[in-house]
Amino acid sequence: MIELYHNGAAAASLKLLIALKELDLEFSGHAVDPQTLQNWSEAHRKLAPQGQLPVLVDDGEVMNESQFALQYLAEAYGDHRLAPSDALGWYDVQAWLNINEPALGPNVSLIGWQQTTSAEARDAYRAGLAAVPGREKQAGWGAVLQDAEANEDQLANAREKTAQALSRIEAALAENDWVAGPDYSIADISTFALVRTLPDLLPDMVNRTNTPRTMGWLERINARPAVKAALAAAGGDRYDPPA
Repeated sequence: MIELYHNGAAAASLKLLIALKELDLEFSGHAVDPQTLQNWSEAHRKLAPQGQLPVLVDDGEVMNESQFALQYLAEAYGDHRLAPSDALGWYDVQAWLNINEPALGPNVSLIGWQQTTSAEARDAYRAGLAAVPGREKQAGWGAVLQDAEANEDQLANAREKTAQALSRIEAALAENDWVAGPDYSIADISTFALVRTLPDLLPDMVNRTNTPRTMGWLERINARPAVKAALAAAGGDRYDPPA
């Protein structure tokens, strides 16, 4: 029995929802709302001690690192549908994930959180998070949000890192139809989950003039039945606090 504890259309959760749908796997989904600190509940912390989302549980085995959980699904159930069968192809997919996910994930999350939530909502979230007992101090953008509003330099840096990652995507798509080679893979799923809202968040950066290949790639993935099903299961777009 597969269970997925997730926060809807947030990127890390969405990529696992898409993979499960692409692989036609039956699973039980459990929505967890980080904005109301449900991921810091005692029950959730038994699965994810640091409040991580999403959490994949397969036959009692708990996986609370989304990138490795995605690779697990591709290897355990994929029959090479979402990952290459050859070692070099796997290297290309994993290299892509290791380069682009860290570059895009926290920066897109910060930009979305800052642009789509009010200062009052962010203040309330930080106050609630600070009151969680036994919670270790967060690193990265989580620390930024815990301690103070992100300043203009931090937001400018997030935009710059995002632009660099988009340049890599455009270059990759100039060589192949998909980001890590000739075939659709978990690299596309993971990157799509991070990039798909950028035409709305950063329309001056992500558009048909500046990033034409990325826009076409987004359209192809959005048209996939499994992706449509995953987005429907995820509910509406939302931007949760960076972890």
